[in-house]
Amino acid sequence: MQINHPDSRRKLIADPVAPTACRHIVPKNTLRGFRDLELSRVGLVLRDCTWHRHADGKEWVGFPARSYTGQDGETKWTPLIEFAEGAGEARKQFQQQALDAIRAVAGEEASA
Repeated sequence: MQINHPDSRRKLIADPVAPTACRHIVPKNTLRGFRDLELSRVGLVLRDCTWHRHADGKEWVGFPARSYTGQDGETKWTPLIEFAEGAGEARKQFQQQALDAIRAVAGEEASA
C-alpha cells in the first residue's frame, strides 16, 4: 500500500497513515503542533491530532480532545476518540506510523 501526501501527491511511506494539514504553534511543554491525519484504508481523517515530544526524546500523537473545567476549577481534557481496551497492538502500530509520517513531512517543511 502506498500513502500519498494529499497536497503534493508524492509517495511518503508504505503505511496507512498520512499527515495532511499542519498547524504549527509555539511549542509549549511537550506540544509541537497539530496535524490532521488521514487513515487512507478507511477514508477517515482525524482532525487536530496533537504531536508531542518530551525533553527525553519520547514522542507521541494524541487524538483530538475536548476541554472541560474540573471540580477543582482547572482545565482538563477528555479524548474524543480512543482505542478500545485490548487494542494495544493497533495503538502501537498507529503511533509508529503516524510519527513516521509526521516526521517525514515536518522534515520536508523545515527544508522548504
